[in-house]
Amino acid sequence: MRTRKYWTGLTGWFLIAALGWVAIAGSAAAGINEWTEAGPLGTNIHAVIVDPENPSTVYVSGLGGVFKSTDGAESWASSSRGIGRRFVFSMVMDPSDPSILYARTQRGVFKSTDSAASWQPANSGFMDPTNLRSLLAVHPSNPDVLYIGAEDGIYRTSDGAASWTRIHDSLGLMSALAIDPVTPTTLYAGTDIDLWKSEDGGSAWTRVLDLLDVARLCTVVIDPVTPSTLYVGSGDGIFKSVDAGGTWNRMAEGLSGVSACVIVIDPVTPSTVYAGTFFSGRVFKSIDGGATWLPIEPFEYRNGVTAIALDPSDPEVIYVGRGNNRGISKTVDGGTTWEVANRGLVGTQIDALAIDPADPAVMYAVHGLHGVRKTVDGGISWAPARDGLANTSGGYNSGVLAIDPQQPQTLYVGNLARGVFKTVDGGQQWTRLIRSPSVLQLAIAPSDPATLTTATHHGVGRSTDGGETWQVLASPFRDPTALAVDPGSASTVYLASEIGLSKSVDGGVSWTSIHQGLPPLRQVRSIAIDPMDGNVLYAGTTDSGVYKSLDGGTSWSAHNEGLPLLDIAVIRIDPRRPSTVVAAAAGVGGVYISRDGGGHWVAVEQQLDAAGVLDLEIDPSNSRRLVAATTNAGVAEITQAGTCVTDDTTLCLDDRSGDRRFEIALQLDSELGGGLSDPAQAIPLDTFGVDDGGLLWFFDPFNPEVLVKVLDGCAINNHYWVFYAAATTLGFDLEVRDTLFGTSKVYTSPDQQPAPTIADTQAFATCEGDGVAFDPSPFGPTSETVSRRFGSSPAPSIFPPEGCIPGPTGLCIDFVPGDSRFEVTLDYATALGGGSQGSANAIPLTPLGVDSGGLLWFFDRFNPEVLVKVLDGCAINGRVWVYFAAATTVGFDLTVRDTVTGEERTYTNPDQQRAATVADTNAFAICDG
Repeated sequence: MRTRKYWTGLTGWFLIAALGWVAIAGSAAAGINEWTEAGPLGTNIHAVIVDPENPSTVYVSGLGGVFKSTDGAESWASSSRGIGRRFVFSMVMDPSDPSILYARTQRGVFKSTDSAASWQPANSGFMDPTNLRSLLAVHPSNPDVLYIGAEDGIYRTSDGAASWTRIHDSLGLMSALAIDPVTPTTLYAGTDIDLWKSEDGGSAWTRVLDLLDVARLCTVVIDPVTPSTLYVGSGDGIFKSVDAGGTWNRMAEGLSGVSACVIVIDPVTPSTVYAGTFFSGRVFKSIDGGATWLPIEPFEYRNGVTAIALDPSDPEVIYVGRGNNRGISKTVDGGTTWEVANRGLVGTQIDALAIDPADPAVMYAVHGLHGVRKTVDGGISWAPARDGLANTSGGYNSGVLAIDPQQPQTLYVGNLARGVFKTVDGGQQWTRLIRSPSVLQLAIAPSDPATLTTATHHGVGRSTDGGETWQVLASPFRDPTALAVDPGSASTVYLASEIGLSKSVDGGVSWTSIHQGLPPLRQVRSIAIDPMDGNVLYAGTTDSGVYKSLDGGTSWSAHNEGLPLLDIAVIRIDPRRPSTVVAAAAGVGGVYISRDGGGHWVAVEQQLDAAGVLDLEIDPSNSRRLVAATTNAGVAEITQAGTCVTDDTTLCLDDRSGDRRFEIALQLDSELGGGLSDPAQAIPLDTFGVDDGGLLWFFDPFNPEVLVKVLDGCAINNHYWVFYAAATTLGFDLEVRDTLFGTSKVYTSPDQQPAPTIADTQAFATCEGDGVAFDPSPFGPTSETVSRRFGSSPAPSIFPPEGCIPGPTGLCIDFVPGDSRFEVTLDYATALGGGSQGSANAIPLTPLGVDSGGLLWFFDRFNPEVLVKVLDGCAINGRVWVYFAAATTVGFDLTVRDTVTGEERTYTNPDQQRAATVADTNAFAICDG
């Protein structure tokens, strides 16, 4: 990962211009123009299916959609294309064709015919597909027949879910459905309070079990060998019938935490039954048909068992799905040992997040009942950061999070049950500051991070000493929905609640209503304040989009061009370029960006499937990187970039690593050779770690002519800079396009003249930072000539020369392929930046097939300064030529030595002058003819 060098002052500016600019260190690379899941691992599981024909293929579904593993749960990948990130409550497989699966979601039934690679809705015939209730049940011998229960009745399909027909009115709030595997016209349907039986395929039903006085019925399972044997799971344990529901017995001996909603029968040995309990979160096994039970998995608090699946080829392999975002655990020895199997399984709800402003790879996420989690590698791995947060019952109930912008090891958490907590060591240990239930909002004053403001159901709290002491302020508010503190004034606070939007200018002591022009009360969900102008505010509403105020909230107007009228849960302003605003929706709606202060909005390149956003942060070092806390996809991030696509004639250069923002193309325009009008060919240098620059060649890839770079000077003069040096006398037009904003610059070099070195420090005013508002002085005159010091030929040595030996500062260039005859070195010295001198470092280009030239860099490998070539001109003028082009103003001596004869040529560029292109066609008289 590269580290950006910061320089201050005018001298530093000149030095940066001479040397180039390298990118800020950041987190693990986010997806370029696509959302990438960044953990934490785990999700709420509701179904597990093992492919009977290929048991290493396993499917799970739950909060994050559908996931698939092809290696026995060693790793998982999302398989929700077509479904999106919707909650998938149940899933079944066609018993005759494992590539066909059905899933019940929040939006109805979906079907896959390609092993979950894609899904299509299958809801024709439902009165309301969002009211489906029970699990899907598939006919054992005719898989085109399926049943499902809904709030308005029981539905059946006979054509593989192409259409559904209601076959019975509602039996109640259905929770379970099962088909007799031997007599498929016999069905059992469970509601919350009773079990019903049909013997005519679902037309008529009879109650066979009444649990009204016991507990909620949640599952029914039929013995696959002896279908007169039934098991019912409920909140009061397990009930069994051996006479098809005629009589029942409670079978709970040995069960703890008796709420058992998961029952699985071993299909080979039906007397072996597994049960999963919810509140104790354990798996139990019975080998006597449920008469007695023994636990086979350790107790884990609030880690309820929601699904169990057996490997049909090996009964010792068992998969267990859990709630509370715990994901999957697996045993391969019948329950003696267990392992968590969540790699790639990301589908959790994250309530809030924070990015360390000093190191964006460090992030914190509020993970509901799991407390706070922390990553130090940009989301590759997460660890608990919650010591001191737990309440007496073991839960965390963390809800809101704030990080000190000046001391990022200091964070505050609002706990929904226990008050406000603080850490000063990056989450290793938390200490409670104040006991206060229902801390719904928490904000740090940017101008004074020791000033904290909280909002609860009962009022506003304020501390001016980092939480050591608090002032509880009486207020008329309940149900606060948003809180923000003016970046320039710790006493100016905005609060949204059930009575609308209010403003305080005395730290919360008194409040004024400021909702003129806003939609009706109870609709403000989020507030953002321009960090450069406290009078500019944005408000996100529940169903009316975004509103903006230019007068500190006195008046508001809608700013929704291009933005659907969504529930805007989060608004964020780019702190370095406040005209860039991001709005994120809580429900299915996505993330939108405005680059003109809310005037126009566009959706990000790719949306977040069905995941809603509960919090969102802009990377403080790279404002095109967005990190979102989602409702069902964990932490997700995206880096927005342009649309440059590399091909033979297009060079794509980065602004941030991997974003391919700048597009470079060069067109020859020369009268030589009867006229030349061809595009130059591109040589990317990213394989050398150089992604800010590249090479272009005209006639032969072994002879690149142009070195071009796009450098980030935003923190200096609010511009991106274009540097290039061309070792050619042919005319050309070089175009550089910023694909993020669509702006271009074209540079023309006159035909049949040495190409001038270009250092355009005003190229693109499309920075994401504010920069320094001044117009820099020019670099000084271009050096029209470069002095040459020709070394005298030494006396012949009695020892033959050994040839060029490659090294960090020695570039070896061939005369005859493979001979490494010419050695190129460069010593630089400059008075800029307080003075600097040294030897340039070499980048051989032989891996690209270029053995007649190479690159040299002074201060950073990512920013090569000099392209040098030694060319065979023997057939033209009987000489070997030296060409070089340098994109720098640093003084240097470049020496080319013929290791066979010992001859040297040294070329000098004066310090603080823009280096001229050199085309020395008389360098070495060593030709044979």
